[in-house]
Amino acid sequence: MRSLVLVVVGAVLLLAAFGTRVAVPAELADLVADVEISADPHNALRGTLTVTTRAPTRLAVDISGEDHGLVVAERRPPATTHEIPLLQLLPNTTYDLRVTVARPDGAPVATGSVGSFTTGGLPDDLPPVTVDAAHPDRMTPGLTLFNSVYR
Repeated sequence: MRSLVLVVVGAVLLLAAFGTRVAVPAELADLVADVEISADPHNALRGTLTVTTRAPTRLAVDISGEDHGLVVAERRPPATTHEIPLLQLLPNTTYDLRVTVARPDGAPVATGSVGSFTTGGLPDDLPPVTVDAAHPDRMTPGLTLFNSVYR
């Protein structure tokens, strides 16, 4: 029985690591050969969108959730394989993914919905975060790192 549980758990992790192929929408079919959405088996808030195009292109992805969204635009040379990290996502949220394919010069050619991605929940043993003091006037805009003490 124990080995059966290990086999099932291993299969689930393997499927999560490889992702799910999704149908290429009709509006992208001339440009896109393959789309795959995969969850990170080690981080419930992270995934990867992999898009294979028929010719070198640039991509932008609109990641839209109920109360949260962002756009990720590639800043690398045109390519046929695009791995877009799905980051900065909220827990227990379903995000719709819309891809815009652009020519090598950056001019958009077509946009289409390629599916959705649902994040998992936060771990039960995640320590609480308490803000003891905040001084926004002394902070630089952008990412703020902090020390946390779990009590």
